[in-house]
Amino acid sequence: MSDDNGPVAGSTPESPDSEDNSIFRADSGSSSSTASSERGRGNGIFRSHKAVTALAAIFILLAGAAGGFAWWLLYHQIDTIDRVPAGIMTIPDKEGGSGEKSHPLNILLLGADHGDAGQSVADDLADGNWTPYEHRSDTIMLVHISADRETVQLLSIPRDTWTKIDGYPSPNHYAKINAAFSLGGPALAVKTVEQLTGISIDHLAIIDWVGFRDLTTALGGVRVYIPETFYDESQRVTWEKGWQTLEGELALQYVRTRYGLSKGDFDRIARQQNFLRSTMAQLLSRGTTRNPITLTKVVNVITGNLTVDDS
Repeated sequence: MSDDNGPVAGSTPESPDSEDNSIFRADSGSSSSTASSERGRGNGIFRSHKAVTALAAIFILLAGAAGGFAWWLLYHQIDTIDRVPAGIMTIPDKEGGSGEKSHPLNILLLGADHGDAGQSVADDLADGNWTPYEHRSDTIMLVHISADRETVQLLSIPRDTWTKIDGYPSPNHYAKINAAFSLGGPALAVKTVEQLTGISIDHLAIIDWVGFRDLTTALGGVRVYIPETFYDESQRVTWEKGWQTLEGELALQYVRTRYGLSKGDFDRIARQQNFLRSTMAQLLSRGTTRNPITLTKVVNVITGNLTVDDS
């Protein structure tokens, strides 16, 4: 649907209380949420292949819920995921390998926008050098996975957070936190978040916004509830109150919206977390995990648009 103000997202007159299939439970007035991994208890996926760790930051328990075919598909696609240096130190164990199996994990999750660069983060770093200001990351999340791998906690960092960024060309090197990734790439983003929060980051996962858009299409849309009607003047979209199934460009517009919201970027954070919660529920649904065609599309999109740290 459309009008003189631009595209209008449709809705159905249902109540948000009519279903409760969320994985991440995000309160609309909060910038943090907690996940329970009850559906995947005992699957041991995190213990069997450490490369899955970063992937799980976005799509926790996918393999465990999908069964044998999903595990085979995911396992064989892991090596196709791009990896980049991020200055992250791994936890050694007594045998000299990774000691992550018995420790909680903190993963920095970034949503990347290539802007006019037209190349991925991995492509930009292929020659060992980062091109300043050609990439952006306005979505910054910290994911904490408990040592027993039973729970996940998610914390969003507002992109306008004023903080010190090593090497930033300003008085005392202070700027908005999203400038760290733009200026120095993954390594500087990790360092800046660690300095701001005092939290040691174990892994990094970057999802391309184009990949996010394609993921919602592969899933056949993601169902979300919009609590009130409002108009986003920046993207020229009117969002109608009620349940909506969003995919493709409209889904991307939804998670990027901050104009027309009473709390601006804080409301956008809540919407992004809620959308991630709904995406998780869709990924874990039988319609996805038991449909080889849909599942293949989803895994291909994820692995084709995900970048993780080289550790």
